[in-house]
Amino acid sequence: MIDNIKYSIKQWIHLNILLVLMMFVIRIIFFIEVTTRINVDASQFLNIILGIKYDLLLAAHLIAWIAPIFLILHYFFPKTTNKIYKTLIFIYATISIFLTEYFCNLMMPLDHVIFAYSVEDLKGAVESSTSFSIVPILYFVISLAVCILISRLWNKVKISNIFSYCILITSFVVAIAFNHSDIIRKERYCDNHTDFILATNQPSYSFIKISDHLKNNDTKNESEIDIIYEICENYQKSNNQFSYPYKSHPFYRKADYQDVLGSLLNETTNGEKPNFVFVIIESFGQCLTGAETPTISFTPFIDSLKNESLYWKNCLSATERTFGVLPTIFASTPHGKKGFGHRHEQMPQHNSLLKDFKKNDYDVSYYYGCYRDNDRYDNFLKANDIENIFIPKQGSVDKEASKLMQENNRWGIDDKELFNIIINDKKSNNCDKPFVDIVMTLSTHEPFIILEGQEKYEEQAKQILEKTNNVSAKEKNNITKNLNVFACYRYMDECVKNLIDSYKEIGKYDNTIFIITGDHRIRMMTTGNVLRSFNVPLLIHSPLLKENRQMDAVVSHYDITPTINAYLSNNFDYQVDQYCHWLGTSLDTVKEFRSNIKQAFMLNNRDVIDYLHDEYFLCRNRLYKIDSNLRLTYIEDPELYQELKKELDDYNMISDFAIKSNSLNKEEFKYKKNKTSRK
Repeated sequence: MIDNIKYSIKQWIHLNILLVLMMFVIRIIFFIEVTTRINVDASQFLNIILGIKYDLLLAAHLIAWIAPIFLILHYFFPKTTNKIYKTLIFIYATISIFLTEYFCNLMMPLDHVIFAYSVEDLKGAVESSTSFSIVPILYFVISLAVCILISRLWNKVKISNIFSYCILITSFVVAIAFNHSDIIRKERYCDNHTDFILATNQPSYSFIKISDHLKNNDTKNESEIDIIYEICENYQKSNNQFSYPYKSHPFYRKADYQDVLGSLLNETTNGEKPNFVFVIIESFGQCLTGAETPTISFTPFIDSLKNESLYWKNCLSATERTFGVLPTIFASTPHGKKGFGHRHEQMPQHNSLLKDFKKNDYDVSYYYGCYRDNDRYDNFLKANDIENIFIPKQGSVDKEASKLMQENNRWGIDDKELFNIIINDKKSNNCDKPFVDIVMTLSTHEPFIILEGQEKYEEQAKQILEKTNNVSAKEKNNITKNLNVFACYRYMDECVKNLIDSYKEIGKYDNTIFIITGDHRIRMMTTGNVLRSFNVPLLIHSPLLKENRQMDAVVSHYDITPTINAYLSNNFDYQVDQYCHWLGTSLDTVKEFRSNIKQAFMLNNRDVIDYLHDEYFLCRNRLYKIDSNLRLTYIEDPELYQELKKELDDYNMISDFAIKSNSLNKEEFKYKKNKTSRK
């Protein structure tokens, strides 16, 4: 019996060493793939290889905690048990290889994002993130072949009993001393999130994130309502610059924001309300190239506008992806648990800048060239009384263009075609009302293919690179590897210029205010700085401007609605409600750097785990201080960390409560005010 147990232990360790060998091989293949297929620098080699610590930690836990089960089964059914566990090892290897392909396509590990989108949506996202290539298939086949070869070679290797006992004892010690799940959750042993997702064990990360989501996906029951009201009251007290009438409506407050634009804009030529054109640019982060301090730009026209506009370089979006940009900019709403207006949630009653535009006799139109409705933009727009919505259907697009889009896994039509539709629409519309056009671009979205002129714009991007002398080797390498990406930004920039020029040509420019921003940063160009993922430029450009100004103050998409409502209600015959549920306030127009905002950020998987409070940024269980360029400096301050963590936890609870209980507005408290004189 003793001999059988010794033999079983030796077999158990022998099999798990095979598992570790496969982990190491998959890690090497992972490094080769991410450095050849996506924008990851070869300098990450050491970080990825040293990530074997996460593999060894997983292996130690498996060896320690599954050993009793294996030893019992192996004692009675040795051959069958060996075959079953070896099969499980190959299943693990196959899953790891699939997760590597997922990472290379979407530049992030698989997590509970699978619950935020339908299977069809996820399939479309993966397809559009890369064009077809035989390379991923080759990597997959080679990876499996190498794993099979290692298994056969390892079968010939013998290990001693003493060695087996040492490994087993060490595994028990490691498993007891280190909490594997906690280490993954808190992203320990890496300096930042980007380094961590490259180094971590991919199956562990995916399993823990998905299982945590399933465990924590519980709603608050009625017995907890008193606790929620107490948290609502504490939230309102901590934001005592606002007046909140009800603790049952946590965000509902008096609309006492200031008009910061009135003194910066001249009167309109006809005395009527100005027009507005919102240009929301896909993946338009403040930094495009992946360098922490970029030295090159591929949007010369928009750069020139910065010198002719009100320009905020430290503007922040509220969500990591496009799904949150409309509710954030036009309704300044909280996230909820899955994002405001998510397909699986009933949209709560809310006010918005769009509704205010409509009730003040604006003609509001929305234009977007994407024919996929992953984020249900039209639901939000229709809930806000917008009737003129242009979102092309696949069948309505020109047959040849539709064929090209499908072959290249395109999301929709190019910006040039969309902008032509907009201008033709404006020419045919003889309405005398002031207008609001909301334009969302698409050409700077994966797969970064321009249907007409790809080579032309790639050549332009190459010329920009060649004419810039101070580009670092790393930044130059990033650009060269992704020339098609920067060609799309060059193309988009030209399209935006032509769009603004077209408003001039059709006589719709003089009384128009252009607001240009990005929805989020480009995903594939990472710097390791999570806050930069939300850093987008914000420009207010208009012939009505009295002066041009650059502001270094930190502002947010949340601030756009209150800023415009304050400007219009204080300078025109424009009615607004006395109470609002805005999370933002008026844009900070101070030129010098300062940060006076409290804001939580929602990731693509719908986690809300990052939080900015003034100049302190809570990010993935770490605390940082920000500077005027939004660079992060890690700080040790346990007391401040706990304070910000509680603020974030409280926000998440009342955000979820306000959405699910339909507690954004309190109808009986709403009444209107009028201001007709210009200050």
